[in-house]
Amino acid sequence: MYFFSPPAILKWITPSYVYWNVENAQRKIYLTLDDGPDERVTTEVLSILKDFGARATFFCLGKNAEKHPAILENILLQGHALGNHTYSHCNAWRTSKSGFMKDVKKCDEVFRSSLMRPPYGNLPLYGLNELNKQYKIIMWSLMSFDFDKRIASDAIVSHFAANTRSGSVWVFHDNMKARERCLSALPLLIDHFMKKGFVFEKLDARKL
Repeated sequence: MYFFSPPAILKWITPSYVYWNVENAQRKIYLTLDDGPDERVTTEVLSILKDFGARATFFCLGKNAEKHPAILENILLQGHALGNHTYSHCNAWRTSKSGFMKDVKKCDEVFRSSLMRPPYGNLPLYGLNELNKQYKIIMWSLMSFDFDKRIASDAIVSHFAANTRSGSVWVFHDNMKARERCLSALPLLIDHFMKKGFVFEKLDARKL
């Protein structure tokens, strides 16, 4: 079963340094994109963001960033932020602590960021304290599940429109699995919330 919004109990049982939303962020939304960069998707997402004057945070895989350094540079040049999503989309629940941390560090060798999101949202409970010493650990308020073709774009739009609040952290994916739903839903949602007076900001580890 999928949950667009994480069950409240997850927020209660995780440490306070794990961010599910941004406090005191009036009329601000934090759009994040996972798993890129991808030349067939990320470039189109950047175009949408540029059209609206919106900012976002891209949680990139190190292996993809290595393949597309020009896109990575363009993300930064257009005023967006980068986040560590491990090098190879490493699942913390299916590897050792040392193996997971090695994959995180390998991503660091490709690009540096003080923001980190574990793939699948699988928090490495055995290594959270160690991660927290170097990164702000970012989860989410609303997950699009845009990678699942069984979920229609209009369902994503409806749920996000009804459940977004000031300080919400959104997750979309800039990969081919999600391309159709991501590129369909994003402009509709950004336009909807900008007309309501919201601003789309990038995450800044110094302000969290």
